Amino acid sequence: MRCRRTQQEPEIAAGAQANQASMAVGLEVVAMNKEMGRFGCVLICVALLSIVFGCSKLTPEAYDQLRVGMSFEEVVKILGQPDACEGALGFKECTWGDETRHIDVKFGGESVVFYSAKGL
Repeated sequence: MRCRRTQQEPEIAAGAQANQASMAVGLEVVAMNKEMGRFGCVLICVALLSIVFGCSKLTPEAYDQLRVGMSFEEVVKILGQPDACEGALGFKECTWGDETRHIDVKFGGESVVFYSAKGL
């Protein structure tokens, strides 16, 4: 007895091949998404680290540029905007940084009269 092929067999075989091909493509997409996910995570981490550490103007080199008599605007050009400023009666003290790492500048009028640093 001989088996005869039906007309549906080529369609079934073609469908199975198409399913295998789409499954292979699907696996590649999943692998690519995982890789892009890792890459994206690494990229975000690098960006955050550069913001936190790389862009800081609290450096010994920046501190060395400060001079008594500089205006507030000149100091801002070197250090950026201060994190905090307090003042009264024509005197102002501005801080760049936090408690462990900072530069403090005291202004009399609009000129630097004293500056100090910690943790640079």
